Amino acid sequence: STDTGVDYNHVDLTNNMWRNKKEIPDNGIDDDQNGYIDDLVGWDFHSNDNKPYDLSMDLMDILLSGGNPGHGTHVSGVIASSLNNAAGTAGVAPQAKIMALRFIGEKGEGSTDSAIKAIDYAVANGANIINASWGGEAGEEDDKPLKEAIQRAEAKGVL
Repeated sequence: STDTGVDYNHVDLTNNMWRNKKEIPDNGIDDDQNGYIDDLVGWDFHSNDNKPYDLSMDLMDILLSGGNPGHGTHVSGVIASSLNNAAGTAGVAPQAKIMALRFIGEKGEGSTDSAIKAIDYAVANGANIINASWGGEAGEEDDKPLKEAIQRAEAKGVL
Protein backbone atom coordinates (compact mmCIF):
# COMPACT_ATOMS: atom_id res chain seq x y z
CA SER A 1 0.00 0.00 0.00
CA THR A 2 1.65 3.26 -1.13
CA ASP A 3 -0.06 5.71 1.17
CA THR A 4 0.09 7.17 4.70
CA GLY A 5 1.60 3.96 6.05
CA VAL A 6 -0.07 1.05 7.80
CA ASP A 7 -0.80 0.23 11.43
CA TYR A 8 1.10 -3.03 11.03
CA ASN A 9 0.43 -3.94 14.66
CA HIS A 10 -3.36 -3.83 14.19
CA VAL A 11 -4.99 -7.12 15.20
CA ASP A 12 -6.75 -7.38 11.81
CA LEU A 13 -3.58 -6.71 9.79
CA THR A 14 -0.55 -8.05 11.66
CA ASN A 15 -0.87 -11.58 10.25
CA ASN A 16 -1.33 -10.27 6.71
CA MET A 17 1.69 -8.01 6.58
CA TRP A 18 4.32 -8.74 3.95
CA ARG A 19 7.60 -9.72 5.61
CA ASN A 20 11.00 -9.20 4.07
CA LYS A 21 12.49 -12.60 4.80
CA LYS A 22 15.90 -11.48 3.53
CA GLU A 23 16.32 -9.05 6.45
CA ILE A 24 17.42 -9.97 9.97
CA PRO A 25 15.29 -7.87 12.34
CA ASP A 26 16.86 -4.92 14.12
CA ASN A 27 20.51 -5.69 13.39
CA GLY A 28 21.16 -2.32 11.72
CA ILE A 29 22.45 -4.02 8.56
CA ASP A 30 21.02 -3.98 5.04
CA ASP A 31 21.07 -7.79 4.86
CA ASP A 32 19.43 -8.01 1.43
CA GLN A 33 21.54 -5.11 0.10
CA ASN A 34 18.56 -3.31 -1.43
CA GLY A 35 19.56 0.05 0.03
CA TYR A 36 17.14 -0.08 2.98
CA ILE A 37 18.28 -1.15 6.46
CA ASP A 38 15.94 -3.47 8.39
CA ASP A 39 13.03 -2.97 5.99
CA LEU A 40 10.96 -5.72 7.58
CA VAL A 41 7.41 -4.73 6.53
CA GLY A 42 8.25 -2.02 3.98
CA TRP A 43 9.76 1.46 4.08
CA ASP A 44 8.83 4.98 5.09
CA PHE A 45 9.84 7.16 2.13
CA HIS A 46 8.41 10.25 3.84
CA SER A 47 10.65 10.02 6.92
CA ASN A 48 13.28 7.81 5.27
CA ASP A 49 13.25 5.07 7.89
CA ASN A 50 12.12 1.49 8.37
CA LYS A 51 8.94 2.39 10.27
CA PRO A 52 6.18 2.88 7.68
CA TYR A 53 3.63 3.27 10.47
CA ASP A 54 0.38 5.15 9.86
CA LEU A 55 0.64 8.07 12.27
CA SER A 56 -2.37 9.94 13.60
CA MET A 57 -3.04 13.49 14.71
CA ASP A 58 -5.67 15.34 16.67
CA LEU A 59 -8.92 15.32 14.66
CA MET A 60 -9.13 19.13 14.57
CA ASP A 61 -5.53 19.37 13.32
CA ILE A 62 -6.41 16.83 10.62
CA LEU A 63 -9.42 18.80 9.46
CA LEU A 64 -7.45 22.05 9.40
CA SER A 65 -4.38 20.59 7.68
CA GLY A 66 -6.22 18.67 4.99
CA GLY A 67 -4.50 15.42 5.95
CA ASN A 68 -6.06 12.00 5.84
CA PRO A 69 -4.34 9.96 8.56
CA GLY A 70 -5.44 6.41 8.85
CA HIS A 71 -6.08 6.22 5.12
CA GLY A 72 -3.32 3.68 4.48
CA THR A 73 -4.54 1.50 7.35
CA HIS A 74 -8.16 1.89 6.26
CA VAL A 75 -7.40 0.84 2.68
CA SER A 76 -5.20 -2.04 3.89
CA GLY A 77 -8.05 -3.22 6.11
CA VAL A 78 -10.58 -3.12 3.29
CA ILE A 79 -8.20 -5.24 1.24
CA ALA A 80 -6.65 -7.70 3.68
CA SER A 81 -8.27 -7.75 7.13
CA SER A 82 -8.09 -11.21 8.64
CA LEU A 83 -11.08 -13.55 8.57
CA ASN A 84 -12.71 -15.17 11.57
CA ASN A 85 -10.59 -13.55 14.26
CA ALA A 86 -13.58 -12.09 16.17
CA ALA A 87 -12.19 -8.57 15.64
CA GLY A 88 -13.05 -5.75 13.27
CA THR A 89 -13.98 -6.63 9.73
CA ALA A 90 -13.00 -9.06 6.99
CA GLY A 91 -11.08 -7.84 3.96
CA VAL A 92 -12.11 -8.51 0.36
CA ALA A 93 -8.83 -10.42 -0.15
CA PRO A 94 -7.94 -11.69 3.35
CA GLN A 95 -5.16 -13.87 1.98
CA ALA A 96 -3.34 -10.84 0.51
CA LYS A 97 -0.12 -9.57 2.03
CA ILE A 98 0.26 -5.84 2.67
CA MET A 99 3.63 -4.17 2.06
CA ALA A 100 3.64 -0.91 4.02
CA LEU A 101 5.08 1.91 1.90
CA ARG A 102 4.56 5.30 3.49
CA PHE A 103 5.24 8.38 1.41
CA ILE A 104 2.41 10.63 2.61
CA GLY A 105 2.82 12.40 5.95
CA GLU A 106 0.30 13.00 8.70
CA LYS A 107 -0.82 16.28 7.15
CA GLY A 108 -1.36 14.81 3.70
CA GLU A 109 1.95 16.03 2.29
CA GLY A 110 4.07 13.81 0.07
CA SER A 111 6.41 14.21 -2.87
CA THR A 112 6.22 12.69 -6.32
CA ASP A 113 9.83 11.58 -5.90
CA SER A 114 8.89 9.59 -2.78
CA ALA A 115 5.86 8.10 -4.56
CA ILE A 116 8.13 6.93 -7.37
CA LYS A 117 10.55 5.38 -4.88
CA ALA A 118 7.66 3.56 -3.19
CA ILE A 119 6.41 2.19 -6.52
CA ASP A 120 9.91 1.06 -7.51
CA TYR A 121 10.42 -0.56 -4.08
CA ALA A 122 7.13 -2.45 -4.37
CA VAL A 123 8.08 -3.79 -7.81
CA ALA A 124 11.61 -4.73 -6.73
CA ASN A 125 10.27 -6.59 -3.71
CA GLY A 126 7.70 -8.74 -5.47
CA ALA A 127 4.42 -6.84 -5.25
CA ASN A 128 1.75 -8.06 -7.65
CA ILE A 129 -0.66 -5.16 -7.12
CA ILE A 130 0.09 -1.62 -5.95
CA ASN A 131 -2.63 0.38 -4.24
CA ALA A 132 -2.23 4.02 -5.18
CA SER A 133 -5.48 5.55 -3.94
CA TRP A 134 -3.97 8.98 -3.55
CA GLY A 135 -4.58 12.22 -5.35
CA GLY A 136 -2.39 15.15 -6.20
CA GLU A 137 -2.15 18.71 -7.33
CA ALA A 138 -3.68 19.91 -10.59
CA GLY A 139 -1.27 19.31 -13.45
CA GLU A 140 0.41 16.30 -11.81
CA GLU A 141 -1.52 13.97 -14.08
CA ASP A 142 1.09 14.83 -16.71
CA ASP A 143 4.05 14.08 -14.43
CA LYS A 144 6.39 12.20 -16.75
CA PRO A 145 8.64 10.55 -14.07
CA LEU A 146 5.57 9.25 -12.19
CA LYS A 147 4.08 7.90 -15.42
CA GLU A 148 7.40 6.20 -16.17
CA ALA A 149 7.42 4.55 -12.73
CA ILE A 150 3.91 3.22 -13.35
CA GLN A 151 4.98 1.99 -16.79
CA ARG A 152 8.01 0.24 -15.25
CA ALA A 153 5.68 -1.53 -12.84
CA GLU A 154 3.32 -2.48 -15.66
CA ALA A 155 6.22 -3.83 -17.74
CA LYS A 156 7.05 -6.18 -14.82
CA GLY A 157 3.44 -7.42 -14.73
CA VAL A 158 2.43 -5.38 -11.67
CA LEU A 159 -1.11 -4.03 -11.62
